[in-house]
Amino acid sequence: MLRLRRMCARSLFRVSSPGGSVVASDQILAALRTARERGKIVVVSMGDVAASGGYYVSADADEIIASPSTITGSIGVVGGKLILGPAFDHYLSTNTETITVGSPLVEMFTTERGFNQAERAAFQGFIDRAYQDFIGLVADGRELTREQVREVARGRVWTGTQALESRLVDRLGGFSVAVARARELAGIDADARVQLRFYPAAQNPFDSLGSVFGVSAEAVEGLARVNAALSDPRVQRAMAALREEEAAARAEAQQLNVR
Repeated sequence: MLRLRRMCARSLFRVSSPGGSVVASDQILAALRTARERGKIVVVSMGDVAASGGYYVSADADEIIASPSTITGSIGVVGGKLILGPAFDHYLSTNTETITVGSPLVEMFTTERGFNQAERAAFQGFIDRAYQDFIGLVADGRELTREQVREVARGRVWTGTQALESRLVDRLGGFSVAVARARELAGIDADARVQLRFYPAAQNPFDSLGSVFGVSAEAVEGLARVNAALSDPRVQRAMAALREEEAAARAEAQQLNVR
């Protein structure tokens, strides 16, 4: 996500993703909707691929711009599960037992076996509902009927040029075209100077390490500086001298105690 500094009410959302997670797509879509509810106009700029979840998070934007060769669409839902139990048993000699209480569907996503008939029916119902929700989202966001969306859905992918013909995107162009369009919507003159601000800001190495290990960036930086100091040959020589003096003092004290 980036924003033109002189256009606080206009945001440019760069999307380059083949999708893959319903939960993640919902979270990103919720953020986009929050931005619009706060009065921001959101322009989506599609990268090489903006399909499935990548299109899901784009459909509710005010305007979508794609390159002619962008792979987009893939309005569909696919799901399943991995059966890993036999592999674990064979290669790791594991022995897994399951104890269940409650619904007969509580073991639906076990990796020990495939779906039984009831589980398969329940899972198919989930997929069907998710697909219908996707259809409705695109229909509302693109101001199309559900029938029109179904004509270009069913998981099929399209180029940006084809998506423009089907009204899945609004115009063709790359990143610079999207920036120019955002400027236009903001009422900024074409020759006016603007500054692009990218979000989220890139993390420095200490922030990244802190996120991995669950500590503050300041603590990581402090440890890094201590390690750098301890690695300095001059500091190492000084510490060695101190250890020698401490050892000599202990030896002298022991001799005095013996006397």
